[in-house]
Amino acid sequence: MNQIAKIVPYYWIFFTVYAFFRMKYGIYSRLDTIYEICMLLYAFYECRTLRWKLVDRLVLIFVFYSFLSCLSISFSYEIINDWFRSIAFGTLGYFIARSMKQNQYRIFDTMKFIFPAICIIALFLYFNPTSWYLNYKLHYDYEALSEHVIIELTRLSGFWEYPYFISYGCFIYLAYFSLKYYNQGLSLEKCMYAFFPVVALACFFAQQRVAIVFVICLYALFHFLLSKRYSIKSLLICDIIIILFSGSFVITLKNVVSLDTFDYIVERMVEGTIDRELVTTRFDMFADESSIKNMFIGDGYGSHNRSSNNVISDNQFLNIYAEFGIIGFILLYLPIVYSLFKAIRRHRFYLFELCILLFYLAAMTGANPINSPDLHPFLFWYCLGLINNNYRYSQIQINNNEKNNSNSSSSVLSIPGK
Repeated sequence: MNQIAKIVPYYWIFFTVYAFFRMKYGIYSRLDTIYEICMLLYAFYECRTLRWKLVDRLVLIFVFYSFLSCLSISFSYEIINDWFRSIAFGTLGYFIARSMKQNQYRIFDTMKFIFPAICIIALFLYFNPTSWYLNYKLHYDYEALSEHVIIELTRLSGFWEYPYFISYGCFIYLAYFSLKYYNQGLSLEKCMYAFFPVVALACFFAQQRVAIVFVICLYALFHFLLSKRYSIKSLLICDIIIILFSGSFVITLKNVVSLDTFDYIVERMVEGTIDRELVTTRFDMFADESSIKNMFIGDGYGSHNRSSNNVISDNQFLNIYAEFGIIGFILLYLPIVYSLFKAIRRHRFYLFELCILLFYLAAMTGANPINSPDLHPFLFWYCLGLINNNYRYSQIQINNNEKNNSNSSSSVLSIPGK
């Protein structure tokens, strides 16, 4: 099992290679399945000695409940496969992180060089799409389409069909490494000065509003934290550099792309982001419950996905309610709410996990990150597992006591990577 444990951090490599072969050659490499099965075996092995708490049991009950929900309609390999790749595999992240005794953050540390490389490739394909890439993205004669339509259909997504894998990954990357270097009192490595802008650009062109808004909020949080360590003058210089870089980027973008494309990007990102009705419209379907046959136990997993006749998507709260009913809704969100309050109460120790949890809860108003594999449900559950990991909390307390004894002035916020 020690060999399998070494595979856990290479989440990004496995799923990127899998997506590339699927897109470029139409070949299902099954690397994702190999990784998922390895995580399943590792979770079973680690949970043997786990001291089960109520929150752990609730998560496990939800897994079994969701599986029975798959069978409530009719047995379908496609539905079972989709359930395993999203809900079952996602919750494995919880139990792995919950039971790990050390190196809990290696899965995020491995992003350092891999994810910026993914973003660079995605940016290249976005601005210089090859014929095979357009054929995969558009599925029909793209030469007859306008540039405006092509830009809409090929929003920066790299090897994936939709931009969620990139955009959600961008926020996770920026949140983890910015807080890690702050909390450990380290000077930012030179490579990170290049990686951060690349990842931020990828996040912008992926055009996922929730990711962009949270990146801006993350910068504001980071600015506040740094104000305790650096002078206002230093922070203002940093702000000016970022403003100048952003301005230069906008001017360059306007000169590189067509006016139609530029106006489209600005309209989508600016006007769409500040639209006050954006969130409320995501819950409009709550007013129409006629398509939900059984509100108590739900209509079954997959009964309201995009391929069904009664589509209830782009809102995780409503989707869970429609497919799993009130019982499934409670089983899912009780552990999440419990972990949220625990992270808030101990925010000095769980600042990174709290950022991820709040990000996903906001994203649930406009997407289905719990049952969509490309939206990193594994990492969402992994962060919930870290919040409930007693080994990690004890280790943080020991580290803080050692710092206090040595009269260290370093921060006591959550220390990703240790």
